Amino acid sequence: MSPSGSFAVDISAVSWALTKGRSQFTTGGIDGKKMQNFNGWLLSVNWMSRGLKPVMARQRTAYLVQSTVLRLPALAAILIVQTMICSPATAGLIIDPSEGTNLVPNFGTPPRLDFAVPIPFSVPFQGRFFGQAAPAGIFVADNGNINFAADDWHLSDSGNDIARISPFWDDFFFADGLPNRITAQHIPGSFLAVSWVKSHLFLDLTAGQPFPGTDRSFQALWIESDVTIRGFDFKRDDIAFSYVGHVAGTSNLGGRVFARVALDNGNPGNSKTAVLPGSANGQIFSGDGNLLPWQDDKFLLFRWEEAKGNYDVSINSLTAVPEPSSLVLILGIATVGGVGKFGRRILAKKAKRSQAS
Repeated sequence: MSPSGSFAVDISAVSWALTKGRSQFTTGGIDGKKMQNFNGWLLSVNWMSRGLKPVMARQRTAYLVQSTVLRLPALAAILIVQTMICSPATAGLIIDPSEGTNLVPNFGTPPRLDFAVPIPFSVPFQGRFFGQAAPAGIFVADNGNINFAADDWHLSDSGNDIARISPFWDDFFFADGLPNRITAQHIPGSFLAVSWVKSHLFLDLTAGQPFPGTDRSFQALWIESDVTIRGFDFKRDDIAFSYVGHVAGTSNLGGRVFARVALDNGNPGNSKTAVLPGSANGQIFSGDGNLLPWQDDKFLLFRWEEAKGNYDVSINSLTAVPEPSSLVLILGIATVGGVGKFGRRILAKKAKRSQAS
């Protein structure tokens, strides 16, 4: 996430906290003290980044952590952290792709030029697509789309006779030795996120030359039930696309783009589609980068409207980082057992001061 206004976070420090916290959770079990230390550190970073002196940040954190975070379930805590913070290389994506499962750990030699792999759900996915329950088999194609037919076709202008979610359907090239990867993350009851990271187009290659470096990354986020992520209230059945350009932080997609950005229901008898506004029926080319929400806090939202039987499509913004009060509210909702004795004492003192004034 790009800094906004006076806000600035040492992302390396936050990454260290995530690594440290995750190692604590996975070694020796989870207990209240570990949860308290981990989440307290994150709250302190949030306040210090906004100009609060470290001592005051620690004091302000102490009673809030003791009153709410101590009883926070592990899954809720990890989910909040995951949905807040991305690494610098993928800061334009809504969900950090490093939290996902690598769908293709070995591309092989020679590499597979086109492929589609199933998402290995441990819990069935309950999302809906064009108002209907999603099929049991959901496949991710290297060529920048999710479909339900294990289709790996690379030409994005070949029609829409297959149900497809296409954040950036183009002819991509994934191979061992390149930094590109495809990840999927499913938080049951919340969302599915599929990310194509540092993705090389086949046409990026010049004969006899190595592939140029690229930051080009994109993500499809499919919402299972109402959930707030990074300050935005997503609704059930929302699908969101987010992007990082060929050159991160710019609208430059690269010189040889022939992509489709759209949802297609794949029903020839009752064809429905929802496309990127301003595009040629979903098709974009190298000079169309400004049509995509390439800024770090922007994303393309497809929201299902039952009354019209199709999706509304718009560009929306995330809240870069929740205000401390918002974060505490989220934590408080997730707690079990209320604010706790220490928190009630603080609130009582504040009430007395208010009455006295």
